This record gives sequence, C-alpha cells and structure tokens, in this order.
Amino acid sequence: MARRIAPWRPWAEGLAGLICAWCLMHVGVNPPGVALDALVVVIAAARYGYVVGVGLGLIAAAVSLAIAGQGPVSLFAVFMDRSHLSQAFAYVAAGAVVGLVGDLPRVAAQRLRDELLRMHENYSQLDQRHAVLLDAKEAVDRRIVGQAQTIASLYESARELESLVPQQIPPAMLRLLARLLEIEAASVYLLEGDRLVLAAAQ
Repeated sequence: MARRIAPWRPWAEGLAGLICAWCLMHVGVNPPGVALDALVVVIAAARYGYVVGVGLGLIAAAVSLAIAGQGPVSLFAVFMDRSHLSQAFAYVAAGAVVGLVGDLPRVAAQRLRDELLRMHENYSQLDQRHAVLLDAKEAVDRRIVGQAQTIASLYESARELESLVPQQIPPAMLRLLARLLEIEAASVYLLEGDRLVLAAAQ
C-alpha cells in the first residue's frame, strides 16, 4: 500500500524548488530557452497533481512578474491585468495540464487500491462465514453419528429382547437403560393385581 504523503509536503517542496530556481536565475544560471521556475512547476505538477500544479503556477507567475520589474503584484492582479495575463496563463496552464495528466494514473491506482480493499473485506467476511458453516456442519455430523449409534443400539437391544423369555425381560430392560441413558441405578416393577412387585434392580 502506498505511503500517505503529508498535505504540507508538496507545497513545501514546490516553494523550496521555486526559491532555488529564482536564486539561480538571479545569479545568471539559466539554461537557454528554459525557465527554471516553470520547470519546477511542471515537475511538482507531474509528481503531486493538478491542485499543486495550478497553485505553484500562480505563485510562480506572480513572483516572476515582480522579479521582471513590473512591481509587486498579487495573484488577483495577475488575472486582472492583460499585460500579465499571457505569462500567468503559461505558468498556470503548464501546471494544470501536466497535473491533470499526472493525476490520471494516480486516480486509476487509487481505484484499484479501493477495489482491492473491498475485495479483501469481502474475502474476510466469506472466510468467517465459511468457518461458521464448517462448525455447523461438524456439529450436524456429530449428531448424525450419535443418532446412528443410538438407532443401532436400539435395534440390537430390540433383537435381544425378542429372544428373551418373560423372566429375562426386566433385567434386559435395565441393561438397555443403563447403556442408552448412562444411569447408575434403576429398578423395574411389575403390576400384579393392585400392588407393584419388584421385578429387577440394578
């Protein structure tokens, strides 16, 4: 993920570059046909985008006109005075055009980062849902296995009861209860007439 740039950094770098360019131009270090301050505006616009390019273009236009001997001018005067307008337009247009061109890949990259973040969040949610569903499936599997074992035990017990004589049924019932319900002690009583008779105990 791209490291976030402090909001003041583009302006600080741009102003520092413009000051260096003006100092070099003042001492006569200026390649033929190249305005160093305009070059700084273009570089800053390419690096930081449209807003920084236009802002530095306005500053460069105002200061360059003042240095050229036309006196101190404000940013408002740059646009109101026709004699200043063409030079100011050149600085601002350079910053705007280069900034817009530089913003295109940045906007596309930001969209891709946003889409990647959204996909990552969706994947995290799906992963959590998958974990919950997997736990639920395991619980259902355990219940199915337990019920299958219970049914098998009941079937075996029923087969055993079928082969017993009447006297053997109460003890067999106690063994069945102890196996299925895991009880420790139980008794079976039979109703004979109007009283209960103990048939088996465990």
